[in-house]
Formats: sequence, structure tokens, C-alpha cells
Amino acid sequence: MKTIDIFTLMFTAGVQAVMASGFLFLQGMNLPTKVKAIHSWAYAMLLGWGSMSLRWGYGVIPDFLSLVLSNALATLALGLILLGLRRFDGQAPHMSLILVLGILEVLCVSWFTLMDDNFEARILVFSVYALVGLSLSAKAAFVGRSMFRSLARPLIGWFLIAMLGAVLLQAISALFFGTNLERLDISSLLNLLTLGITNILILGLFFGFVMLANDCVRAELTSLANTDALTLGLNRRAFMEEAARALARERRQERLCALLMFDLDHFKQINDRFGHVQGDVVLKGFADRVRQRLRAGDVFGRYGGEEFLVLLPGADAGAGFVLAEQLRTRVAEFPFSMGGEKTALTVSVGLAVDNGEGGIPELIEAADWALYRAKHRGRNRVVVFDEQEAEAVGMPLADE
Repeated sequence: MKTIDIFTLMFTAGVQAVMASGFLFLQGMNLPTKVKAIHSWAYAMLLGWGSMSLRWGYGVIPDFLSLVLSNALATLALGLILLGLRRFDGQAPHMSLILVLGILEVLCVSWFTLMDDNFEARILVFSVYALVGLSLSAKAAFVGRSMFRSLARPLIGWFLIAMLGAVLLQAISALFFGTNLERLDISSLLNLLTLGITNILILGLFFGFVMLANDCVRAELTSLANTDALTLGLNRRAFMEEAARALARERRQERLCALLMFDLDHFKQINDRFGHVQGDVVLKGFADRVRQRLRAGDVFGRYGGEEFLVLLPGADAGAGFVLAEQLRTRVAEFPFSMGGEKTALTVSVGLAVDNGEGGIPELIEAADWALYRAKHRGRNRVVVFDEQEAEAVGMPLADE
């Protein structure tokens, strides 16, 4: 009966780690900045395999390499996993705790290897560090938000928890049953299981990291497809889709929805006088001012040219009018700097409230009617859609 060739298993694991790390590194080179965190994971996988290889060389290579350097590499690998997850979520690293623990862990392992050879102490020290590092990493994986429903974060989180379980199992086996986990012993079933399970977990993390990076790229492409590049609001198509979902949700809860339609007054004159570049600055500045006053859940987008839309879920005509007046006043009272001079800008606003019939196109049509009534009455004002007046007067022409 053939025995397991553990050296072949280790060589295979090494090739697997190198290929996985190389793939992650190359994938991260051409991905958005946010996904540059993938480099941290690539280095972590490579360092993890290096640590495992050195540890299994205990008794063959110097203790400094098989114990001290091995633990240092494992410590660094765990820290890089956590660093990558935090960077991926756009959070400040806040690695001071894990850094301090890592330095202490390496110093303690060095002491209990070179100065006072103590196998149990080495296992205990590393297990404590791994417990903290893997727990923080698993928390970061589960808590982080994804734009899409995906298995990536749960997969990474559960594999990290599984690695934590493996570390605890080794610690219990070593501390309470005297199993030597530092020596390459092909007759030890636990050593073989440890090596095999570690390889599987590393491979699982690799797939999780790749899936998470792909989710980020998908989110980036979706954002580019849905966002107006100049004002960073939703483009017309995306606004219609998002507003329709919000309107349907409010109707199910029997709540009102208000729609505001903004049009910058005499915007063509700004383009003619100051140029289209300065006109773009005004559009962007107006969009920024609007976003500053919106609530979470409000839907904001550019309808076209100098026209913008805001859907206010849960708002009636009164609430919508108050916000519209605040925005109109804010624009009028704070002139834009153009061509070295302060230039006043005003905005006309049409307001319509959902009556439970039709959809977003019909709501926009009503707000559009109110907007043109605001223009017709002298601009720089808010007009609320009046169904009776609309039936009597009809829809004014765009050039009125």
C-alpha cells in the first residue's frame, strides 16, 4: 500500500499558492483603485505558504528559519488579509492593535525558540495572535457591504472562521495531548490533515478574493453606466429605473411621493457669455448643492441639459415645497464665481405629488407642467402641479 508523499503534497501546495498569488497580483494591476487591496491578499497567500513550508522544515533547517521566520511570515500574512479587507471597504487601516500584537508575537516566539526553548509557549502565543487576527478579518468580511448579493463575503468569512477552528484544534492537540505540530511527521494523521485542510482553506480564500474583486468591478461598471459623468447624479435611464422602484415601494406602504423638477434659469446665456466649460462648472456646483440637502433614500438625477429631478419618497406637497424653496433660495443667495466675477443664478422648480395613478413618466409630466408654469410666471419660483388648472389651461409650450 502506497503512503502519502507529503513532499509532493507540499510542492503542489506551493505551486498552487504561487499561481494564486500571481493571478491575484496581475488581476489587481488593471483594476480600479479600490481593488488594489487584492495585492495585499496576493502577498498574504504567498507568505502563508512560505510560512507553512518553513515550519515543516523543523529539525532539518535552523530553528530560526523553521520557527522564528515561519511565525513572522504567518503573522504578516494574517495582518495583510485584514489590511486588504479594510482597504477594500474604503476604511482607514487602524492596524495598530494587530501590529502591536504581531510584534509581540514575533518577539515572544523568538524568545521561546532561541533563548528558552518552549514548544507549548510558542503554540500558545501564536494561537492567541491568530485568534485575534482571524476574528477581526472574519468580522470585516461579514460586516462589509456589497452592491450585489454575492457569496464572496460569506465565503471569505466562513473560510477564515474555519482557519480559526483549525488553529484552535492544533493548539488543543499540542497543549493537551502533546502532539508535535512543528516536525514533519508523515506518520501523524493530524499533521497530514493539517496540511491538507490548510491547502483547501487557502484555495477557498483565493476564490473568495477573486469573487469579491469581480463584484467590485461589476459595481464600478454599473456605477459608470448609471451615473452622469459631470454631475455625479443618476443619468436619465438610471433615474427612471430607481425612481420607479422607490415609487412602487412607497405605494405598497401607502405613502406619498413628491417629485421636484429643476431648471436653471437663462442657462444658455451663461454658456454664451462664459463658455461651456464654465457652464459645466455651474451644473456640477448646482448638483452638489442639491445633494447636500437630500435625505438618504431620495433619488436625484440629471434629466437632460440643465434640468434635474429629485424624487422624495414619503413626502407630501408641503414637505416637497419646503425643500424646493430651500434649494431655490440657496441657489439664489449664493452666486457662482464665473470669469472672475460673482454671477447670480436662479432656478425654477415644478412640484408634483403621486396620486396613485400612472408611473414615473406621468409624475414627470405633471412636474414638467408645473415647471413651465413657474417659467411662465417669471422664473425663480416653485409651482405645485394643479390638476384642475392643468385641465383648464393645458400644457404650455416649451418656448413660452
